[in-house]
Amino acid sequence: MSPTTRATIAPLALLLSATAATPTSLPAADAPAEPTVERQLLILTGGTDATTVEQWKTDHRAALADLYPDPDALPLISSDGIAGLQPGFVVLAPAVCPAETAADAFYAALHEIPGAYVRTVQVPEDFGTCRTAKTTAWSTLTLRPSGDWCEVVRAPLAPEPYYYGDPNVIPPPPEGTVMLETIGAPCPQWWSATRSESGRQLLINFHGGQTLQSATRAYLLDLGRTEGFANLVDPGGELESVHFDSETVVVSFLDRQVTQLPTEASGQDPTEVVYTGSLEQLFARWKLADRTVQSLDQTEVRRTVPGEAVALFACIEAHGEGKTWVERKRQLIASTEGSLPPYCTAPPSTHNLGFTDATLKGRPVQEGLAAEFSQAVGAEAGTRWTFVGMSGVGGGDLAVSTHTELGSSLTGHVVAYDGETARPLKGLRGKIWNLTDLDHGRVLVCTDKGYGVYQARTGAQLWREGIKLCPVVMRD
Repeated sequence: MSPTTRATIAPLALLLSATAATPTSLPAADAPAEPTVERQLLILTGGTDATTVEQWKTDHRAALADLYPDPDALPLISSDGIAGLQPGFVVLAPAVCPAETAADAFYAALHEIPGAYVRTVQVPEDFGTCRTAKTTAWSTLTLRPSGDWCEVVRAPLAPEPYYYGDPNVIPPPPEGTVMLETIGAPCPQWWSATRSESGRQLLINFHGGQTLQSATRAYLLDLGRTEGFANLVDPGGELESVHFDSETVVVSFLDRQVTQLPTEASGQDPTEVVYTGSLEQLFARWKLADRTVQSLDQTEVRRTVPGEAVALFACIEAHGEGKTWVERKRQLIASTEGSLPPYCTAPPSTHNLGFTDATLKGRPVQEGLAAEFSQAVGAEAGTRWTFVGMSGVGGGDLAVSTHTELGSSLTGHVVAYDGETARPLKGLRGKIWNLTDLDHGRVLVCTDKGYGVYQARTGAQLWREGIKLCPVVMRD
């Protein structure tokens, strides 16, 4: 933003009434002038009459309430007499701030409200209020190796101090990095986490590979403790996951010894498969027959399986403690060649296992624009690109390169797009394999060289860590 020429102006008219239809009149032109100072003015929308702007404010009240505690109090301002604004307009301007505080105060609003912008103005020193738009706070959960043990570290997402001059910087959340309970096992490369509804407990699943299926072990942590060891959750048998349903710890057991797949004789015709297994039978097979099970009333599960299915297995969800278990649900799961594996339970939102279908909420990039994206980052001609459904990016978006056959499986490239220009992410090293939407146009990107936070619309690097073990992120 270029500073405007300083000017002396008459006292300004401020519309504080949510029901006012027009700005109040300015004093006469020969009224005594007030001293002015340079300020940054955040403008969400504007028009030639107050009624139109008030209607916009009403229509967008929910979005405004997410940013400001009292959206009805956000003022409408007449642009007449304000150096730096074109006269003849009424604007919705929730905040006017000194330059040194504007970046933090405006950040969330600029990236949540499409079309929001900033102007440098000259106003009396006591003009308006410097309101700070609420920024969603996130924390990283990182597993840190410590000999044969694994320390769980929780830290707020915050930029390094030398980025504070960047207008795209994340407003620093409260300080505080905490080491939680220690896991009495070596850190895995692949892991996921789910938090209880109350936010007081955390379940961490260790995975043997880059897949959400077949967790190798799980640990229960008390987020209120900063010492001691996490409890191992060891129900026995083969697991897909251990997760929370509200405050209840639920285990998803896997049964891979299911009725055979459709034979070649059936061709590509779908075939009905019947599963008659139970958790009691699984425990007996795993030599855990001393357990008691409250079984479901159903005696079988039926599923129509496509002829091209290559894998078929059953999942049985249950909760319990010790030797007493209660069945909750039975499912038959089938996967086909070239498709992403299906899951018995919804993939957890906090994991470092890579890009998932749940992350991909956008739309394919058209051929002409895709060629521009490929050229911006040096990708091969013909690379397939897909927009990512980011939150709060207005006219811009993030795009990732994806496999043609596998849909949302990443091929390593990413570009920032502001609606006009494609830009590589500044300072990005390595090939991207996971990303997390952090709201307000921010994205956490993991590559094979480390991870960092970037601005999805401009590609600005907010901070980066050269740690190959991708963290998981959680809302505070």
